[in-house]
Amino acid sequence: MIEIEDDGKGIDLNTLSAIDENSFNDKKTHGGFSSIGIANVRERLKIHYGDESAVIFDSDGKSFTKVSIILPISYVDEDFKL
Repeated sequence: MIEIEDDGKGIDLNTLSAIDENSFNDKKTHGGFSSIGIANVRERLKIHYGDESAVIFDSDGKSFTKVSIILPISYVDEDFKL
């Protein structure tokens, strides 16, 4: 899992709910943005990593936003070192 978090003003809860429900489309904007990029990323992850991949948004609407990207592990290289 990859997590990205900031300490900004957050995403309002209505917009966050719309992101989670995939109810955005390219004609509407929510909170000043549309989700065509979010939908694009989710679709590309599904193509490359399958249905177990996900992009999850979290925010309290006041003080932070966190994006979690879940990528399933399908192969482990035992020789790989960080």
